Amino acid sequence: MVIRKMNNMFTRHGRWIFALITLFIIVSFVGFLTPGFSSMLSFGGRTNKSVGIAFGKNISIDEIRDQATRYALVIALISGTDPGNARVLEGAEQNAFASICLLRAAQQCGVVVSDDEIAAFIEKLPRFQNAERQFDRNKFNQFVNKELNPRALKVSTLELAVREFLTQQKLSEQVIGETITTPAEVKAFFNMLLEKYDVSVMEFKAADYMSKIKLTEEAVSKFFAAHRKAYIIPDRYDILTVEFGYDDFMKKAAAAVTETAIKNYYDQNNAGFTRQEKDKVVTLPLAKVRDTIRRQLMAEQAQTLAEDAAQQFALDAYNATQSQKEAEKIFRDMAKTNALAVSDCGWLDRNSAQLGQYRMEPKVLTEIEGIYIKNPVSQPVSGDKCTFVIFLKEHQTARPAELSEVKDKVRQDMQRQ
Repeated sequence: MVIRKMNNMFTRHGRWIFALITLFIIVSFVGFLTPGFSSMLSFGGRTNKSVGIAFGKNISIDEIRDQATRYALVIALISGTDPGNARVLEGAEQNAFASICLLRAAQQCGVVVSDDEIAAFIEKLPRFQNAERQFDRNKFNQFVNKELNPRALKVSTLELAVREFLTQQKLSEQVIGETITTPAEVKAFFNMLLEKYDVSVMEFKAADYMSKIKLTEEAVSKFFAAHRKAYIIPDRYDILTVEFGYDDFMKKAAAAVTETAIKNYYDQNNAGFTRQEKDKVVTLPLAKVRDTIRRQLMAEQAQTLAEDAAQQFALDAYNATQSQKEAEKIFRDMAKTNALAVSDCGWLDRNSAQLGQYRMEPKVLTEIEGIYIKNPVSQPVSGDKCTFVIFLKEHQTARPAELSEVKDKVRQDMQRQ
């Protein structure tokens, strides 16, 4: 029944559906045929290395990364998720190249998005609305302070992300608009979308039958041999880290946060302290929000100080260890000279949830994957609570797994089947 309905949909509305699918197929093939596309994010640090061409212009790794950041931001805005969510970031990285191609196509077609359209889009987002579904400036400012500022992103980055999203929407509408759809087709499609089904469901939970499955060693070995390509030990990295914790710089940051700085912040972000109270709009006086502003400015200043210290240490360590046989000893000695602790994190891979005492963050893992043994010191990577400088001791490339390493996983897969 469902298959037949889908066939009817493509039969009746195939012209404009085909136009939309064609657009995405073209973009997909551009990405697929571009040399180095699949590994474009494996390089460490900033680089203008080109990974492809769209509309006669190169696309660099930096552009891919920046586009992925903005794409993740707009996904988070719409879905209400955290911009740092690993699945959001992964999806953004996979779609970044296609987005750049679409945006360049939009530029060729003269597609323009106005500031008013951006403002209207943001004001309608559920995460920025109050109980009455009105735009809540406080919620917007909270998003800026909690999600953008800690990631060193600006409001202008948010605006650009929305502009690019709306530009791609307009381009899609233009493609569809070039195909003539009759009123009868629209009505038939509308009716099909609103069709309802009365369905009865009976659940058979796999967990209820697991105990009945008896697996012999011979059966497990045969299954593993038949599906060996599915069992891979991923790239593994043995690393050291030097961590520049933001709390460690809080005392120094406090001295830098003056009354003048607090007053300037209050004046420049006055809307963030304005709220609706009954029938009037009230702006909280500086005296009531001074401590809140001070804490925020101290946190921002502490992170900046930590990042500056990490940048200087990383630069010195990079220059001192490059192509050196005793690079690890040099790195440890430099850390000791600077009164910095070195954490031996051991072996990590893409599935690692922890980085020492901290939660593994996607951008930290991305930096680790881009380090080379000859140049073992990373760029500083700012996390939620500290900035990391990473030293790569050893790298084991991905390889096929042995049965003894994945036997439990093989058994689970057999039981699920």
